[in-house]
Amino acid sequence: MFKADTVFVVGAGASSEVKLPLGSQLKSRIADAIDIKFGRDHQETGSPEIMDALRVHANFVRNTTPSWVDVNHYLHAGWRIRDAMPQASSIDTFIDAHSGNEAIELCGKLAISHTILNAEKASLLYVDQRMRKDHFDFKSVEKTWLSRFFQALTTGCSKDQLPSIFDQVAFVTFNYDRCIEHFLYHSLQNFYGVAAEEAAELVNSLRIYHPYGQVGRLPWQNELSPVPFGASCGGSDLLTISSQIKTFTEQVDDEDSLGAAHEAITKADQVAFLGFAFHDQNMELLNPGTETSARRILATGKGLSGTDCDMVQSELKRAFEKADGSVPFIHVGQNLTCVDLFDEFLRTLLSA
Repeated sequence: MFKADTVFVVGAGASSEVKLPLGSQLKSRIADAIDIKFGRDHQETGSPEIMDALRVHANFVRNTTPSWVDVNHYLHAGWRIRDAMPQASSIDTFIDAHSGNEAIELCGKLAISHTILNAEKASLLYVDQRMRKDHFDFKSVEKTWLSRFFQALTTGCSKDQLPSIFDQVAFVTFNYDRCIEHFLYHSLQNFYGVAAEEAAELVNSLRIYHPYGQVGRLPWQNELSPVPFGASCGGSDLLTISSQIKTFTEQVDDEDSLGAAHEAITKADQVAFLGFAFHDQNMELLNPGTETSARRILATGKGLSGTDCDMVQSELKRAFEKADGSVPFIHVGQNLTCVDLFDEFLRTLLSA
């Protein structure tokens, strides 16, 4: 168990260890999904699920507003997204650049939701109760950071201590997927032999914040409108899921959610950045605007040059500097992956 109050800040590089796409891969898949074209009598390209959702939305707009809206209006917005993806640093920045454009925001969020759900389904974490893979394959994720984190979490934690297992841990994840929640729910059942209901209660007690939203709540998190891990959704279901995706501007306006994440970072003894790209807007979003308690800052630097690692180190020093000018221990490991961070700093993470 963790003795020090620990916050993990999670980016796309963390989910990539279980085979979800990184930013460049996500952009490409989104471009393909939103590239909706028709032949003589059928849809030839793009996602049928997104097309279904666009039809539902266009019908709703026609029935509730004086102006007439054709679904082609949204198809053209989708093509603009498709054409811009090679230029954009991410789908998020493109949507934010077109803030106020309802068609681009809708198509972008539908494409994100559809693509992330498909990525969950293709990941190492997917469980399909209807097929042969009807149980969680823990061996397939043995060499990922999720497995290492669970080993650290359960070290010295007996079954009767389970109610406090997450007391010293919090997550701020910039990913839309539900990998962390899904993994922990299955892991607690398998490792401790607890019932699904108890595992759900425990994971629901975990402080986990999604600044940009997520692709719905898992069935054990929300019985009223569940979205299973890796679900195939279209029409009104996909529209509902897409409404939970937030742009940078929308998240800045969400004071309650952002305030809870800031409080966790402010009070943390240590902060670990996992697969995080340190984009300026995300660093700005994380900044609580007040002095923090952090004594240790660890960060993966996989994919960053030595120069960029030095710059990130300097940015973290400024962000976590104390009023008296002192700074916590900070390490940004060039070429350090998420699983490497746990292997190299396990004793550090578990120390008081």
